[in-house]
Amino acid sequence: MRQYTVFALLSSLAFAGITLAEPPKPPQGYKWVVNEDFSDEFNGTALDKSKWTDYNPTWVGRVPAMFVREAVSVTNGYMQIRNRMLPKPHDDYTIGSGAVCSKSDQAHYGYYECRMKASSISMSSTFWMITKSQKLGDAAVTQELDIIETIGGPKEHPNFRLSMNSNTHYFYTPEGGEKLDEAVGEHAPMSSASDEDFHTYAAWWVDANTIRFYCDDKFMFKLKPSTKYSRTPFDQPMRMNLLTETYDWEIPPTAHELADNEKNTTYYDWVRSYKLVPTHAPESGIDFRLFFTEARNWTDAKSGSTVSALLVNAVDGDALLKRDDGKIITVPIHRLSDEDQEILINARETIKEGKLYTAEELKQLKEQYRSWSDLSGKNGIEARFMRFENETEVWFVKKDTSYLKIPVKKLSTADQLILQQIALNTF
Repeated sequence: MRQYTVFALLSSLAFAGITLAEPPKPPQGYKWVVNEDFSDEFNGTALDKSKWTDYNPTWVGRVPAMFVREAVSVTNGYMQIRNRMLPKPHDDYTIGSGAVCSKSDQAHYGYYECRMKASSISMSSTFWMITKSQKLGDAAVTQELDIIETIGGPKEHPNFRLSMNSNTHYFYTPEGGEKLDEAVGEHAPMSSASDEDFHTYAAWWVDANTIRFYCDDKFMFKLKPSTKYSRTPFDQPMRMNLLTETYDWEIPPTAHELADNEKNTTYYDWVRSYKLVPTHAPESGIDFRLFFTEARNWTDAKSGSTVSALLVNAVDGDALLKRDDGKIITVPIHRLSDEDQEILINARETIKEGKLYTAEELKQLKEQYRSWSDLSGKNGIEARFMRFENETEVWFVKKDTSYLKIPVKKLSTADQLILQQIALNTF
């Protein structure tokens, strides 16, 4: 951000109708801290090469625009991407666009925002993230989170510059087959066009199934990525991208338009990223006693109906609840009220490992010898669960028939989750 006097800064913000950006209120017991790997004020004279590349490591660009390093600069308090005609065509590419990508590919659950002013030509100005390709059975899968895709000077879709346009993509490529795209998107009107004013575009990546989107600190909408191929589609870390493109559904700019320096540049004032951390870190990743507290009423967001139940677990996009009659029920988190979801965000930040087990799987876990690890993950014992001594200790029997009592809080978070589910299930 450029350095202004306080008066000049406040005056410019008031003129543009933009408020100072800040993350939404964190869940109770947590605070936002800056994630430096994905934050930059762009106040220097060159791109910070410890954080960013001025090219896309996996993509040349979409015809007719290819990414060129000379399109990217940092000057006057902005990271700028100035689109231009290529001096001479390169295969089917005739336009030079720009890409700035994070060196780290570990952006995960958190809050991500940038302040950007789009160019006024028919090319995109974007802020998005993408995972590495992963294997899912015999298929390759990739996830993409588009926080903002806008065109400041659209020709085919004139209203595209007036709204915040966001998407989630789950790309699935079966072995020997074509790439399939399970896309979920939404758009909402902004206070002014994307090329007329700077706007702050943001996403709170809450969990593997929930992303909340904001524009100028105002909540716009919530997206739930497709679960066609995975119950937890957005559970992998991503790389951040700030770049400009041409689209195959939009008419590209002319040479005359690209030569106009008043129109051909996208400006990024800053990018800021945050992650949630506990205000008071617990001894271990989980407070075991949390799951032996009194039941509360959980509310269905659509019908308003409630159920009195104890929280058993909150992972993989589901809440595992134990009703007053002792029955364990599984409820998709997105079906619960906003208040309930906030409680589960808090719980999920505490419970970052583990999985939900069926009653049959838990019964097998009780009867089998398995490896139980300590918090460091370096030490473990081969033993079978016996019983709980109380809410904080557990007895195991080893293969040599000796017995061992261990404080629950000394076990790994994943093992604590197994014990917690055993404790709250009936067989």
